[in-house]
Amino acid sequence: MAVKKSTTMEKLLPADFFKKIAAGEYRTDYYPKFADRKAWKKVRKCEVADRLIALADAATETPVQQLLYSAYKEFQINGDRAKYETLFFGRGNELSVLALAICLTGDKEKYMPHLMDRLIAILEEFTWCIPAHMDWDPESGAPKKPYPSDLFCCATGAMLAEVVKILGDELEKEWRGITDWIAGQALERVVYNVLENEEVRWHWWYNGSGTNNWTIWCGYNCMATAVQFEKDPKKLAMILRKFYNTASLFADSYNEDGYCDEGAGYYTRAGAMLFRAVDLMDKLRPGSAAKTYQDPKIRAIFEFIARIRLGKNYVVSFSDGGCKLPTMLSCIVPAGALIGSKAMLEFGVDRPAYLGSCGDMITESLALLFDYPAKQVPEKESAGMPCTCYKDRLGILRSEHFTATLKGGHNAENHNHNDLGHFEVFYDGEPVVVDAGTGRYAKINFSDQRYTLWYTRGNGHNAPVIGGMEQQFGRNYTATLDVNEAKTVLKSDLSNAYPAEAGVKSFIRELNFAPDQVVVEDTLKLKKKQPVAINLIVFGKPKINKDGSVKLGKVKLIPEGLKAESVACVDKLYPGANPVWDEKLYELKLTGSEKHYKLIFTKG
Repeated sequence: MAVKKSTTMEKLLPADFFKKIAAGEYRTDYYPKFADRKAWKKVRKCEVADRLIALADAATETPVQQLLYSAYKEFQINGDRAKYETLFFGRGNELSVLALAICLTGDKEKYMPHLMDRLIAILEEFTWCIPAHMDWDPESGAPKKPYPSDLFCCATGAMLAEVVKILGDELEKEWRGITDWIAGQALERVVYNVLENEEVRWHWWYNGSGTNNWTIWCGYNCMATAVQFEKDPKKLAMILRKFYNTASLFADSYNEDGYCDEGAGYYTRAGAMLFRAVDLMDKLRPGSAAKTYQDPKIRAIFEFIARIRLGKNYVVSFSDGGCKLPTMLSCIVPAGALIGSKAMLEFGVDRPAYLGSCGDMITESLALLFDYPAKQVPEKESAGMPCTCYKDRLGILRSEHFTATLKGGHNAENHNHNDLGHFEVFYDGEPVVVDAGTGRYAKINFSDQRYTLWYTRGNGHNAPVIGGMEQQFGRNYTATLDVNEAKTVLKSDLSNAYPAEAGVKSFIRELNFAPDQVVVEDTLKLKKKQPVAINLIVFGKPKINKDGSVKLGKVKLIPEGLKAESVACVDKLYPGANPVWDEKLYELKLTGSEKHYKLIFTKG
């Protein structure tokens, strides 16, 4: 299979960038080595350093967890991902914090033995590809070679690169020749495995046969691995050019407005990783990214996360992205400083930084310690822009008290949920009507049973179920979305969002917004009269009043043309629901048979 080529991102670099790399004119000392005690003492006093040392201290009290083949095979047997991944990521995270603790404290005697235990254990793993991404032989049920360089194989290479970058000389004092062992394993498993095995099924992210967060996340980690371990400048230039192509493929897959259809949570592995790839080029040859940071589309991709913020701690929840505001300050705030985005810099206001989780703690933490522009973070956070509208995909309207969202698009988006026409309502920065989000991934999430999960299917969202028919998965199920000139009405045409059996001739949903109320108004034309049911997923237990209104915390819902029929705890309706919200979610069911009805939300 020929690798798909793109020059979008390369054209934004200086014309002689890769020529200079091939000539050896680049720097790799952008983070200090252990020996630079002055640099490490300077950052030792920050809160992030305290958290890292506390985690390292905890790691010294626990043995290295065994990664057994039987645990690896569980995914094949019962679809469980959690058992093996928890142990796998745990090893990497412990290695990361132990390496950082050595540099921050200078105490090799305390931390080095524990680091070496984990380092050697990782090098001895038979693969760094997690079981959910393995190619399994259908006949024998055994893993097939060559093992894929998946997300976490590539991330492991980058993690080892950062460990060696800051601690390589000290590792050599501990065990002479170990850095060559690390380099050989990382280059073979991560970089050359992809270049020599382009047709491996899971290498679609590299060859261009598919594009999503994998494309840029894997691509960046392969570049970071090569920068540290490939000592031949000509080979390095070749490798960087090939993997920077993934950044181009990724950027090409986006619209000019920077919208990420995978959801907010995936921004940290999508737009944020694009920033990290660009930043790596800039670190190698300072000033090389100046043109990239001025490109309108690239800036829009970076700023997406700031444009969909709701309240202080939430973002619009759609697809598998989740509702929690990602505090990946190591990317968002430095990117905001470099492109001059006040909205991105505001992420640093009174928020604890995310330190990483999936084996990327050292990458996150080094950026927080040495790249974070603390002096540029404003003292206060604004309420956000009054209107955000990604035409035909997502709209958000904001006032001092109310914030409301409306979803368009199609039902075959990346990490899709059947959520066309779904709306959310927030009041004073707190959730009222929400999207339930996504549970812990298991095999079912990426199988033909995906839409049996309650939180992915149509009746797990609040577009109506019409005559018992809910929205279905498929690219042909679509919804338009736009905002009026006054930016007070979001309008979506959902006429093509339902299967033919629902008998929908036309369906318009409008979200009318005012500072003191939100009105969701549906107008349907059906081939025959049918009942409609709307399932509102609400935050906290609602109370149905005698007059038919519903108390939703600080907000009152007045249904017109619908009746509030029942309230049930999501946990009881869907055992093992595993919502990602802090408080219990409830399903408020409204029913009726009118072709025109309203849901009016006012201050309670």
